[in-house]
Amino acid sequence: MPKRRPDPPPLEPRDFRSVDEIVAGIAKLERRIRELEQLDLRAAVLEDTGADDVVRSNVRETIREVFSPNSPEFHEHQHIDIWAGSMYMGMQRQEILDGKERGRRQVIGILTGLIGRLNEKRLFVEVSG
Repeated sequence: MPKRRPDPPPLEPRDFRSVDEIVAGIAKLERRIRELEQLDLRAAVLEDTGADDVVRSNVRETIREVFSPNSPEFHEHQHIDIWAGSMYMGMQRQEILDGKERGRRQVIGILTGLIGRLNEKRLFVEVSG
């Protein structure tokens, strides 16, 4: 009989204890946005530099660090990728570049939304603290 996988841990929103914790999380997410904005997608695609893979990994890790591994935010974005649109075999380099550019805009939008969520939490901590 095959072994049953253990149930995944329940999702638990991170409980931020101080405004400083939240401000540090916002700063980390803002660094990832700057990293995305500065990413040379043309070189990443045409010269296979791997820089896009590093930025993607940094984004995922930052979301995990800021919100925690069992958070709804990390659960939703743990597989985030710098790609938007359809993908198929034999795509031209320009089509790949276009998909990565759309993906970059999408990831920046997601990170901006997460910053907004942290700003809301900061207001709550400031008022209740």
